[in-house]
Amino acid sequence: MYKLYKTISSDRPNSSILVELEDCLKQLDNFITLNSITLDEIIKITVFLDASSNSEYLKNKSTLKKEFAVYFKDDVPTISYISQGNIVNRKFLLEILSIDEYAKNQNISIHRKKYKNLNLTRVKYTHFDEIYINGITGNLKTKNFEDQVIQSFNKLESILGGEKLSFQHIIRQWNYIENITGFSKENQNYKIFNKIRSTYYEKNNLKENYPAATGIGMKNGGFVMDIIAITNLEMHNINSIDNPKQIKPYKYSSTVIQQTQGEKIDTTQKPKFERAKFIKNDFIKTLYISGTASILGEKSVYKNEILLQTETTLFNIQELLDLNLKNNSGNIIKNQLQINNFRVYLKTYSNINEIDYCCKKQFQNIEPIYLISDICREELLIEIECIAE
Repeated sequence: MYKLYKTISSDRPNSSILVELEDCLKQLDNFITLNSITLDEIIKITVFLDASSNSEYLKNKSTLKKEFAVYFKDDVPTISYISQGNIVNRKFLLEILSIDEYAKNQNISIHRKKYKNLNLTRVKYTHFDEIYINGITGNLKTKNFEDQVIQSFNKLESILGGEKLSFQHIIRQWNYIENITGFSKENQNYKIFNKIRSTYYEKNNLKENYPAATGIGMKNGGFVMDIIAITNLEMHNINSIDNPKQIKPYKYSSTVIQQTQGEKIDTTQKPKFERAKFIKNDFIKTLYISGTASILGEKSVYKNEILLQTETTLFNIQELLDLNLKNNSGNIIKNQLQINNFRVYLKTYSNINEIDYCCKKQFQNIEPIYLISDICREELLIEIECIAE
């Protein structure tokens, strides 16, 4: 294993955001010391920021950005600020990704680069790099959601070009959408996003083998996108993984994306992502499982039944983990991957103890991070994603 994930929250509830941050940074110091790494070896941070309005979101985001600049001495890893609640009643949670001590001994190194208001982290291996870009977003003062998404994809397109990469190099993408099932004028926000994603993929000649992805709700923040890309595609064994119990999202029938009866269907509104993406080479073996919900075929099942939806979602994830993976020679690769990152998005706090029991019964030795957000279909109550290495 080359990477470490750590979720940090303050041990001091009902405190100010600065007091919570002080506590979290002490825990981060301990994490760094315990794992014999340095601040320079942190790859990315995802901040799950609980805010009741866009003004509060922007204020607290600004506060945290200033404090992180001081803590990291202006050499800040790539960071995103995601407006989602949590079950521990904290103002924010931190999800940290770093390389581990073993990676350092393999001469794997971290390099950071600034693109205006964004930071990029490049993880350099011997013959290839991984590129992490968090916090790609539009101008929140632009009230039009469609414009915010277009601005974000323009930024991503520009950064990829500057790094001599393309959309084909993206292997994992997170798409955080304010009021995901709500409407901007006559169009649903999730479908506005899907259409713009399709446009940029098509424009950049990405017509198959899409990234693994999550499209999930936020309370505020407009639109935020995080990506992982990989260089030197020819030297990797990269497979798009299907779940035989589910239809590919971009093959959904028109009834799935239809908003109202008799509506004219725009096929660009279909979600362009793979159920999972498997990457293997001499250094890494990683399975990125996309945001997964209680869907069989293309239909939501057990509508409004949270525990049955949880069981079905876990079943779908297990299907992806259990699939026999083939290398370029057609030989079977035995799946011995260990889950080391496990996010659970919940529409409400209800039944959290039962949900936690189900998750840990299915997958031992995991430490789920529970977040509160809307899912991409109104009737769905839970979505889970994970990374296995």
